[in-house]
Amino acid sequence: MISGGIAVEGSPKLNVTIIGIGGALASFINTTGAAMLLIRPLLKANRRRQHVAHTVIFFIFVVCNTGGCLLPIGDPPLFLGFLRGVHFTWTLSLWPMWLFVNLVLLAVYFVWDTVRYRKEDRAVVEAPPEHSQRFAILGNMNFVWLIGVIGCVALLDPSKSVPGTNCHAPLYFRELVMLGLTALSLWSTDSELRRKNAFNYDAILEVAALFLGIFICMQAPVQLLNIHGASLGIDTPMKFYWDRGAIELSRQRSHICRLFRGRQGHGR
Repeated sequence: MISGGIAVEGSPKLNVTIIGIGGALASFINTTGAAMLLIRPLLKANRRRQHVAHTVIFFIFVVCNTGGCLLPIGDPPLFLGFLRGVHFTWTLSLWPMWLFVNLVLLAVYFVWDTVRYRKEDRAVVEAPPEHSQRFAILGNMNFVWLIGVIGCVALLDPSKSVPGTNCHAPLYFRELVMLGLTALSLWSTDSELRRKNAFNYDAILEVAALFLGIFICMQAPVQLLNIHGASLGIDTPMKFYWDRGAIELSRQRSHICRLFRGRQGHGR
């Protein structure tokens, strides 16, 4: 919500730069926040191109998924791990994997986009804009509120003492402070900026409902793992990796089989 008060104006020249910046920001302002901040400049930069679907897809890959693994606030599953006792800065140790995956995705995208760009009408794509715009980042005060949110998550964990003290933050105090920072963002940001960003609460409400359902549904598996987890024999990162991959492969296979059977039935 706070990131919705930051507007980026201008026409960026390189799609890969926008996507790369989004991937770098995703861990610090959340994947949703980074997507809200950068999707409009990306679409504006490509408004004259005919082949743009792949750009949005790779934007989703990098900014909305792989870019958010460096901090718990980057993605809700990581935040769930933080709530279960994983240290706030532990995910920073994943930076080699984060860098490798995102560089590979950006490289593949750059090659693909170059090929697609050559098929565009260059006279249309490279024509000078009718109304030139200067590059500007507006609503800078919201970066202060975002830093405050990061500090709240890292320092106000009620299960741990506040760094430098022997005191624990009261239960739900962290959430109240974060709501207060959101209120400050709404109060301190010109409503015109949010209008330029086409900001509304629909996406936030959808994400909130989705992850509320996920967290509720996760309680039963978590309790079962607490009881039976030690007897499963999955006790190394490699075992977790391959077992999780096998489960996902089985799920995707079942999904594909259902789709295939559905199409066969429709054909009849």
